[in-house]
Amino acid sequence: MCVGVPGKVLSIDEPTDLAQVDVAGVTRKVLLSLLQGDERPVVGDYVLVYTGMALAKVDEQEALELQRMLEGEEGAYDDFSTSLRPRHDEERERSSAAVPAPEAP
Repeated sequence: MCVGVPGKVLSIDEPTDLAQVDVAGVTRKVLLSLLQGDERPVVGDYVLVYTGMALAKVDEQEALELQRMLEGEEGAYDDFSTSLRPRHDEERERSSAAVPAPEAP
């Protein structure tokens, strides 16, 4: 099952249409292009985020209710927020991939 998760818009970069959104305590870049007119969020609004895109603007009460519901689903929200954070192994792997290995003599 796929679920959009609520996040609070912290800042918006209008030229790129990207927002910094707090999702489960993790700040993520989220594309706002799908939301136009009255649906367009401003700083402080809540949006439903799915795969890096804001799908809908929601009011604060609805966002907090959904967050509480997800937190109650046997750690589903905790698992989600943990998955947003880079693991130390991935960080090491990315940094070592950027540096070529020395050639054998």
